[in-house]
Amino acid sequence: RRAMLAQAESAAMAGDSAAQAFLDIVARLQAARSVAIVGNADTLRGSLSATRIEAHDLVVRCNFPVIAGFEADVGTRTDLMLFDSSIRGRLVERMARHANYAEVPALCFGGGRPAPSTPDLPSASPSLMRMMQDLGYDHGTTGFRAVLLLTLILDRPAELFGFSFFPLGRQGDYFERSAPEVLHEMAYERWFVERVLPVLRPQVTWVQSG
Repeated sequence: RRAMLAQAESAAMAGDSAAQAFLDIVARLQAARSVAIVGNADTLRGSLSATRIEAHDLVVRCNFPVIAGFEADVGTRTDLMLFDSSIRGRLVERMARHANYAEVPALCFGGGRPAPSTPDLPSASPSLMRMMQDLGYDHGTTGFRAVLLLTLILDRPAELFGFSFFPLGRQGDYFERSAPEVLHEMAYERWFVERVLPVLRPQVTWVQSG
């Protein structure tokens, strides 16, 4: 972690605006006493989790989810957005899902250049991506990478909402039906959060609902 942050600091001092944006995000996360990491699982629908989510210092969401119509379940506040590089070409569409998304700091997991006329949001550095791969596996979901970054790498006390890891018959987000891509190892992610994370980070709670 120290080496990764030192590399980002060197890049920022050399004028790399993306590295500086990343450091600003990290500083904000490190200052937070507690973080709500909000996934998009369909178990959030009807959970009435908004108050508990927004009681945290920071609310982190994934991939610009729909909020309208689900405010009582997921809350309305977003302090940080983490998203996968696969949606870079659809950022304008995704960011239009909520009036505040255009102003929310965001970090992309993965490389790739933004499509023309889309926001040029900062990407996680190659060293950070390698660190998350070493801690987890090569093709983790955005939510799983968020958990690795915030709880293991930055060591933040957190509660995890909207993580179901797509159990049989429940393959959807709370706002639309979807299925995980084949490259994601959902059983592994569930095992890691359920069995490994409580040992490594007992200050992290997986809030299960539905």
